[in-house]
Amino acid sequence: MRKFIITSIIFITILVSACSIKENSIETLEPTEIKQKSSENYEVETIDFNIGERNIDDIDYTLKGVISIPKQSKQKKLKVAIIVPGYYKDTKRQDKGFKYLTEYIAKNGYLGISIDTDPAYYLGHTVDKEYENIPKIFDEHIKMLKEANEGHNIYNIDLENKIDFKHIAVISSAVSKEAIFKLTKDQSEKGVNILTLLLINPTNNKYNDFNIDNVKNISILISELDEEVID
Repeated sequence: MRKFIITSIIFITILVSACSIKENSIETLEPTEIKQKSSENYEVETIDFNIGERNIDDIDYTLKGVISIPKQSKQKKLKVAIIVPGYYKDTKRQDKGFKYLTEYIAKNGYLGISIDTDPAYYLGHTVDKEYENIPKIFDEHIKMLKEANEGHNIYNIDLENKIDFKHIAVISSAVSKEAIFKLTKDQSEKGVNILTLLLINPTNNKYNDFNIDNVKNISILISELDEEVID
């Protein structure tokens, strides 16, 4: 839990400053205690949503997750942070476990959404399948955000003309292989601008294999004693 509280603080800083970070700059931070700072203190509305059935490779799954937005935001359009959970053994609905983080993000004036990636793992649980399925599930959620922005009642909250698709950040936690880089590249080709990637305990960092020059900042957070991380 402690690592994700620190993650949320680091994320807010990254999202705000993404456009001003120098290209290819690398900064190593020493381990330290970070005091929580909130630039805003909005009231938050959170919805545990279930949009309905989808299909990957002739297998049905449900598109669901958790979304939080700030009430009465000063911004006309909300920058977006999308949390993409990885696979944790014996844990169901990892997206719900990130509700505290979507709400922290919304409290600071952004739209926070955690998506259910469980189907990527049970739809043929192999690394190659995860690599293909996670970007497909992510793309379905982007489509729903676009529909909500167009005025459709997707999440039972009003998001018409409120989403800033030019400023999107993705937070991933132990996501297999290069799936995060693939979905970033795929979305870039569709005009969706992912500016920031925050990778928590990534199992692969071969981002140079992908043409994702639109990403302004890639940050990696490694926690102690994480069995998914291999030296």
